Amino acid sequence: MTSDPYNNLEMVDRLVSIDVMHALQAAIVKSATYCFFVKHKELFANNPVNTFPYLALRALEELAIVHIAEALKDEQNLRPLTSEVRRRAELILHRNAISHPITVEWRSSTMQDFCDAHRQYSDLKPALIWDMKRSINDELHRIGRKPTIEDVPIGEQQVVVLESILYLSVRDHKTIPPRPELRRFLIQFKDMYLDFLVKHPDGRRDTTVS
Repeated sequence: MTSDPYNNLEMVDRLVSIDVMHALQAAIVKSATYCFFVKHKELFANNPVNTFPYLALRALEELAIVHIAEALKDEQNLRPLTSEVRRRAELILHRNAISHPITVEWRSSTMQDFCDAHRQYSDLKPALIWDMKRSINDELHRIGRKPTIEDVPIGEQQVVVLESILYLSVRDHKTIPPRPELRRFLIQFKDMYLDFLVKHPDGRRDTTVS
């Protein structure tokens, strides 16, 4: 615990960065899978969203949101901040919805309104996560300090997961693209996806990535 708000901001940045990276890597692979599925439906025997690796990505994204929200909430006030972190409130609401998936009536009117509007389903949660991280990055740059991450790396692990999802979904007599081609596709998709998130910082879905 420190009273220096700048050191506290650096600590919060370190606490959330790995989960931000994991959540966005998961979201990128999921969204790339969906786009490939939509464009090449004739290849598929099953919807890839029903595969085990895809479900694992969804679980990873949700767990990351819980961790991020807890770090931002700072219930014990161990890392008080003087600067605003964008999307903090929304991510805490999403954390509540994820952690209590069958709750219908909420003690908090804010949480009740959030769920009544079905925002736990309609919000583009990766956009909220990325806008939150960018707000921390902007403030760290302003005070001359370096953020932990400023991009979302795509490596062999993400390519292999995409390959696995497609392999488990395509028809027996069809083939999926070779790994080098999938790697190029996923890296290009990542840049487009992050640009899309920047253009929709409030997480509202008014269009889709294609």
